[in-house]
Amino acid sequence: VARLQHPSIVAVFDYGTFMDGGAYLVMELVRGEDLRHVLQREGRLDGKRAMRILDSICQAIEAAHRDGVLHRDLKPENILRRADGSHALSDFGIARTNDNASLLTQKGATVGTPHYMSPEQLRGDAIDGRSDLYGLGVVLFQLLAGELPFRGGDGWAIGLQHLHAPIPRLPPGVARYQALLDDL
Repeated sequence: VARLQHPSIVAVFDYGTFMDGGAYLVMELVRGEDLRHVLQREGRLDGKRAMRILDSICQAIEAAHRDGVLHRDLKPENILRRADGSHALSDFGIARTNDNASLLTQKGATVGTPHYMSPEQLRGDAIDGRSDLYGLGVVLFQLLAGELPFRGGDGWAIGLQHLHAPIPRLPPGVARYQALLDDL
């Protein structure tokens, strides 16, 4: 993650291991808030604002994928709004590289936040950059609709909807973005 250098990715300045074996990471301080807090306060965002955020995070994902890094946990809590209004992708805690030697999970293991996970990720299948795009599609739905596309009592119920339910429809006021959502 430290090698990722992009204006829409929270910068990592240093990393290492303490003498007791614990790891540390020195990151950019972002004086702002995450999108989860924005959504809690505002409910949903207008289309223009959501598209600006989407553009910024798409650029971050593209840069990460170009360097062989999959984020695997795209969600509003991991998108930070800086004081200047720009947005940055953060928390690559469960990220992995495309290099099989550096996998953080084994095939068949599931890791991530069920509300935002792609069907492949939920099944524990091998994933690629499309899983990040799927998660971004869920975030976009939430930004535009003000709610998650799938809800349930637990991760299993939510996961089943991601696996089998049709793509949810946006409300009428933002329905013009449905085609974009369908493509993600």
